[in-house]
Amino acid sequence: MSSKLQDLKSLLAPILLFGGLGLTAISSVAFIVTGVMTARFLFNPKWERMIELWWCAGISVTLLVVGTLSCLLGAGWVWGE
Repeated sequence: MSSKLQDLKSLLAPILLFGGLGLTAISSVAFIVTGVMTARFLFNPKWERMIELWWCAGISVTLLVVGTLSCLLGAGWVWGE
C-alpha cells in the first residue's frame, strides 16, 4: 500500500508544482486586468462596473491562493522524498 501511495505522490507532485506555478502566473495577469477595471471604475463609477471589479478581484485572489498552495504542496512532495 505504501508503494502505491509513493507512486501516486511521484505522479502528482510535478503536476501540482507546475500547475501551481501556472495558476500563479495566470493570477498575475488577472491582477493586471483588475487594475484596468479599477481605473475604468474610478473614471466612470457605475454599480455594474463595481460588481465586475469585485468578481475579477475575487477570481484573482482565488487563483493566487490556490496556485500558491498547490505549488507548495507539490514542492513539499518533490523535495520531501
